[in-house]
Amino acid sequence: MKWEGCQITAYHYNIIANMMLLTCATHLMAVTVVRNYWRFPWMGGIRVLIMTGVFTVTGLLLSNQNSDGNNQTQCGQQHYQPITTG
Repeated sequence: MKWEGCQITAYHYNIIANMMLLTCATHLMAVTVVRNYWRFPWMGGIRVLIMTGVFTVTGLLLSNQNSDGNNQTQCGQQHYQPITTG
């Protein structure tokens, strides 16, 4: 049995990358505008950890945005081989 995974077009990949970039910019604006962001330090720390993850994923998306010029990007491609016994 062969599992192909999903495919995404380069256009949709660029849309996702741009949306992630917009999310990062929005969060940075919120940090600078909101006065009580660090009122509860543990909650602020959780926010920083989550946004660090978002920044990392955004960086990966933007670095792979125009990697090979192919119109289709495959994700999760795995091949399963049936197990034979006997």
